[in-house]
Amino acid sequence: MKKLICILFPLFLAFSSWTQKQYTLNAKIATLQEGTVKLQVMEQDGNLKEEIIPVKNKSFAAKGSVKQPCVATIWINNTRERYSFYIENSNINIQLQNTEAGKKFSVTGSKTNDAYENFVKICKETPESEQDNCAKKLVSENGSSVFSPFVIQSTLVYTADYSELKNLLEGLSGEAVSTYQYKKLQERLEALFKVSAGQPAPYFEQPDANGESISLKEALQGKKFLLIDFWASWCRPCRQENPNIVKAYEAFHEKGFDIIAISLDDNKEKWLEAIKADGLTWTHVSNLKGWENEVAKLYCVNSIPSNVLVDQNGIILVRNLHGENLMKNLEELLGPIH
Repeated sequence: MKKLICILFPLFLAFSSWTQKQYTLNAKIATLQEGTVKLQVMEQDGNLKEEIIPVKNKSFAAKGSVKQPCVATIWINNTRERYSFYIENSNINIQLQNTEAGKKFSVTGSKTNDAYENFVKICKETPESEQDNCAKKLVSENGSSVFSPFVIQSTLVYTADYSELKNLLEGLSGEAVSTYQYKKLQERLEALFKVSAGQPAPYFEQPDANGESISLKEALQGKKFLLIDFWASWCRPCRQENPNIVKAYEAFHEKGFDIIAISLDDNKEKWLEAIKADGLTWTHVSNLKGWENEVAKLYCVNSIPSNVLVDQNGIILVRNLHGENLMKNLEELLGPIH
């Protein structure tokens, strides 16, 4: 952790001290002799600026200004090829080169982008199990930086529950709270509150494999506790978690525990094959729209596996019980297994 802060903190200090009033962008694009690029700049207030720039002799230039460091994206010659970086009011040089390892995009002259690249580098060097703690430490030590909301949005928001996200946002101040990312995080926080512990589970209905619509009310009928489980056949962590859910179901089903699984699949055949292969004998529904599943959006699910445990009155008790935590919670609610 000390390494993370020592490398990045001087760069964060520099963010609030930049005095140049415009940026100059000079780019060398080895992959494009002639053509155009589209420069998109997403200001921190949410205002999107776009500019079409001609490329001549593998080069282009641009000038402009931003109120704060923010994310810019270069789209290459009307294709889906794009590269993002942090732009600020400074002299910035960009290179896109062909290398043996593939295309290499590099940026110099933007201190904010330097910090971003260092953050990515350190995260890659940090064991996966510690990456969230790494990001939380960075945010807590640099609460006024415009970069901190981005760190939350890019690394923590997908797994943070309402309380965690609330604590993270309460630690931000100064320029950080005027950023576009912060405003989006506040919207996320409001949505998470509606599906947090103590709140009524939002009503939903979706079709099962036979096309019959199953509602939350129907799934709860006659049950003491219901697990709303979000998963997909293509999700390896979900498939690895399924044996734990099967164990809990078999142990507590007769005591009043049940499950309704919402799949984020878009292939019916693979969905049904996974249900059979993993021995998932409870209720399954899906609109087969992948991440466009309305129930997943309603419950603020941005990563899977994810689940919500509700009581017989449809009140949310807890979110994201995995591994032995699911068994322990059910034992506390329904009594030990005999």
